[in-house]
Amino acid sequence: MILSIVNIKGGSARTTTAMFLASAYIRLGYEVTVVDTDYQESATTWAARVRDTGQPLLFPVHSCPLSSQVLRTEPDKVEQITRLDAPGAMTILDTPSATPEIMPAISQISDFALVPFATPPVDYQATLDTLRSLTIAHAVVMTRVDYKKREEEQMRQRFHEDGVHVLKATIPYRECYRRVYVPTPAEGVRDHLELAAEITPLRKKINKEMAEQLWMRG
Repeated sequence: MILSIVNIKGGSARTTTAMFLASAYIRLGYEVTVVDTDYQESATTWAARVRDTGQPLLFPVHSCPLSSQVLRTEPDKVEQITRLDAPGAMTILDTPSATPEIMPAISQISDFALVPFATPPVDYQATLDTLRSLTIAHAVVMTRVDYKKREEEQMRQRFHEDGVHVLKATIPYRECYRRVYVPTPAEGVRDHLELAAEITPLRKKINKEMAEQLWMRG
């Protein structure tokens, strides 16, 4: 399964979500690969820094940057990503921001798209633009949630009104998510275990709804 972490809005916790979710899937017994398609190579740098601590990650991180130019000049690049996926395994794509033109390619190779939303209302429109550019099953996960504020429930309601699936699991604001390029702390992995457990059944539910909608359209 290829799971893409996408949002054209920068600073939406894509890389953090990808790396912690990969650690969670390892805990669940999956063979996991992270593919870093961001030209800034944040996930690749993360893996290298962790390796330097003497506590290497339990999954490989492959660098395969995508951009509109790469898609034009290296059309086999996307196929290279699909070859990294194995039956029964979990391949997680960390994707670049501010590049809506690569969304069709991401949709083409992915089975599901997870869209992190870091709760500030100002980020809503960019996240909605991301969602509307996807042609595969997808859902939003609320990240950096401050439970003392009411932003999460307000944004959740707003997504609901726009017909967007939002995962029940949320990723709270924690100090560990600010300390990038370190081995994944246990509390962060626990947060993402709840997220991982919800993705598979939701993906099947959304795919069934999409199939029913296509059938009704004739």
